[in-house]
Amino acid sequence: MHSNGRKIQFFSKLTSNFKWPKTAVILSIMSGPLVGSYTSFLASRPLFITEQLKFTENLGMFFFHIPEGLKLVGSMIAAVLADSYFGKFVPISISYVLQCILVWPIYVLSTYPFPLKLQRIFYLSAIVMEICCSFGATLQVPFLSEQFKMPHQESALQRYYVYDYIYLNMCTILFTTSIIELVNCVHCFGSKCYLIIVGFCYFFAICYAFVFVIMKKWYRIIRPTRNPVSHCLNCLCYAIKQRIKGPKQPNAKHLLDYAQGKYNRKTIGEIKRIFTIISVIVIYCVYSMLYHQLDSKWVYQANHLNRYIGNWAIKPEQIEVLNPLMVVVMAPILEHEVFPTAAKFNLLTTSLQKMGMSYFLTSVAFFAAGILQYAIDYNMAYGATSEGFGQVRLINMHPYTISVEFRHKIFSLKSMAMHLVPDIPVKNHTTAALRSTSFSNRSMYISENIEVMEKKSITYLLQDNSVVQIEPPLEISLNNTRNPVVVLVCSITCESSITIKQEGSDDQNIDPPGKGESRIVELNSDNEFSIFYDNRSFTTQTKFVDFSAIYTFVICPGVANEKMIMRFTLYDPYKIHVFWILPQYFLLSVAEVTQYVGMNIFIYTQSPLTLRSVMRALLTVSHSVAHLTIGALSLMDISTSIWFFSLASFLLLATGIHIWFAKKYQYHIPLD
Repeated sequence: MHSNGRKIQFFSKLTSNFKWPKTAVILSIMSGPLVGSYTSFLASRPLFITEQLKFTENLGMFFFHIPEGLKLVGSMIAAVLADSYFGKFVPISISYVLQCILVWPIYVLSTYPFPLKLQRIFYLSAIVMEICCSFGATLQVPFLSEQFKMPHQESALQRYYVYDYIYLNMCTILFTTSIIELVNCVHCFGSKCYLIIVGFCYFFAICYAFVFVIMKKWYRIIRPTRNPVSHCLNCLCYAIKQRIKGPKQPNAKHLLDYAQGKYNRKTIGEIKRIFTIISVIVIYCVYSMLYHQLDSKWVYQANHLNRYIGNWAIKPEQIEVLNPLMVVVMAPILEHEVFPTAAKFNLLTTSLQKMGMSYFLTSVAFFAAGILQYAIDYNMAYGATSEGFGQVRLINMHPYTISVEFRHKIFSLKSMAMHLVPDIPVKNHTTAALRSTSFSNRSMYISENIEVMEKKSITYLLQDNSVVQIEPPLEISLNNTRNPVVVLVCSITCESSITIKQEGSDDQNIDPPGKGESRIVELNSDNEFSIFYDNRSFTTQTKFVDFSAIYTFVICPGVANEKMIMRFTLYDPYKIHVFWILPQYFLLSVAEVTQYVGMNIFIYTQSPLTLRSVMRALLTVSHSVAHLTIGALSLMDISTSIWFFSLASFLLLATGIHIWFAKKYQYHIPLD
């Protein structure tokens, strides 16, 4: 009992020192696990769509961003109703309860391996229910802000935003890292256990909804006294009517000045501020288009990098943890060091200045992402994907190094090694001369014409002074599959059975290929796998099992230890380490901290008292427009690097407009 008293005393001292309402602190503490688990849910969603639901990467982007955009549309309606009739508590409570009853149970069903069509139906049904039931999310921030009294608690509110954001990001780091690691380590239904993520989200959603509802009597609830939305619309309509039909007013500098005969200056001033805030939100929408790709496009980009640190592989979904990790580190540094130092030079002193800086840093981050993507594309070896090109893969099966002359180039090829010749100009098909000799064996000589086919990769075995073409040629489009592909080749006719065993999946028995033949096998996941020939394991692939990659293994019966392992992908995703993704995450994280504090303070302090939820909802609508725009644009067939560069340039242009606007803006002093 004495211990509990000390805890309560410490809690009271903490809230009094920071001048934070206890209800706001409790809700923040409860929201941490929910936000952390839901972030892991969002981070895993793109790969769940492509791996489990078998959609392409472009459709993965579409089904990620479009529902997120539509989900936020209902928030605008809820905000209008909250500020006009019900207040914020009722819509938030109803939203959380409906999510617990209708949304998360259907998401649980979507993780079960029903037939693919039925699983997709459950997933899309869950998305529809989430769109309908998530209208309370927008009201959460203004509801928490209402627990503070303006203007004397404005500095406390700003400090609350900073530390609340640090806490939420710490929870995101903890839960995203641990939950995604569990998903990949624990297998259910023969693959990754996405049920774990949904289960955590469901549990914390129930806990938060329960705590939020039972604390009603301790909240500071501001109830609407009138319908401010209709009042503003009536004022605007009256001004337009007077502008068209009424007498001329030479002193009118703004359209709303024509409403002065019927409406007072305070009302007209508030509506003018609304239009000003909307102009800020329009530019913010461009920023949102870039920021929200952190959960989708950047996850796919990380999927093509070397993610190994020692023997531990970072999962693509876990890369997103870099964002909250850097936010936790940079938020106090920015708040206590950077911003005060900049203020001495009259920089970053206002919300709009901080927002402008965040826009600039975000555009630089996407320029960095574009450069990284260009480096990834440069290392891709599928030049044959474009019209008019083919490629050839040469494998030296001799027990010594040979010299190869092909297409006027001479190169050495070690024993049991592979050489790729990409970007060979060809229309339909052609032949090219290949010659090979060896200093180790003077009798070794090959001189043949080999075939090159457009948009195909043909494998040739150089063995026994001859060239063996492997059938069928590899379709370059194989690398578009979301599962890894294994190509099995026998140097001579394989007579025994071949089995592929993969963790979390059923064994795959393969008919042995004959001489000059191959077997193309699609794996079920990116887990480690072993290949058995004649009931004996001759290789285990534990690292670098990458989605979209093609691995070639050549079996050599009769050779010493009876194996030759050859791994090759149509592109090599591991020449570039994940370390090079750090600059863009650092820039985006610094921009996010600056943006979060600046935008929240701006919206809350500059919005009319009776329209704060509506203004917050307009901010959410900008997120909705951003998601819908990105979802629609993702269906375009465009290079990812060009995609990044184009969006970065667009935001840079918007930043210039924002800076011009910020210099002219006159700040309003909030009064509660």
